[in-house]
Amino acid sequence: MSSPTNGEKGDYNHNKEVIATGEGELILVRRPTDTEKQMHTFEDYGLSTNCLGFMLKVHLWHHYKYSCQAKAIKENSNSVRVGSDALLAAGIRKSYSPEFEEKVIGKLTKDIVGKGCLNQEMLLRYGDYLFQKNLTIDSNQRAKNSRSAMRILLNLFLNLTDKLEKNASFKSKIHNIVEIFNPTLFNIVVDSVKEMCNFTHKNLKSQIT
Repeated sequence: MSSPTNGEKGDYNHNKEVIATGEGELILVRRPTDTEKQMHTFEDYGLSTNCLGFMLKVHLWHHYKYSCQAKAIKENSNSVRVGSDALLAAGIRKSYSPEFEEKVIGKLTKDIVGKGCLNQEMLLRYGDYLFQKNLTIDSNQRAKNSRSAMRILLNLFLNLTDKLEKNASFKSKIHNIVEIFNPTLFNIVVDSVKEMCNFTHKNLKSQIT
């Protein structure tokens, strides 16, 4: 397992000082574009805990998975920790890229589902994570995949909301998509997913046989 070099440690200490004082410029693994410089603040940059390099949080997943020079990452590129670190970093960043705003947010169909996606901050963050996840895929295809995944989750949210409003035995009400992960709603979430997938035991039996 390799350790950060003295140069990397020096950059890390410099960056810590910049963030602590709010003055100076960060030394970054990947040089930001002029647009990125204008739209991002210190809060949008994160640390690779393996090589101590700083970069935009949205790029951490790709860096952890493919670019980090630390041998630990190469040996454990599929580890749960690597994925969770990157997901956490992407989830707490403050802004979206102009490309995501144009190709995903700007092209969401203006129906009840599309408008609903725009009102769910966590859903937008998830869509942005998917859009930025695999930069080797064409951006238009990534945008299409992101919009599709967001709409599926929003449909699930709307289905659950409707069920809870119609069933007086459920005291829980949900107001945002994060609340669908409430353990008390597990059974109704499963039922809603089955409905969306047109799942029945008869269908399952026919697929098995």
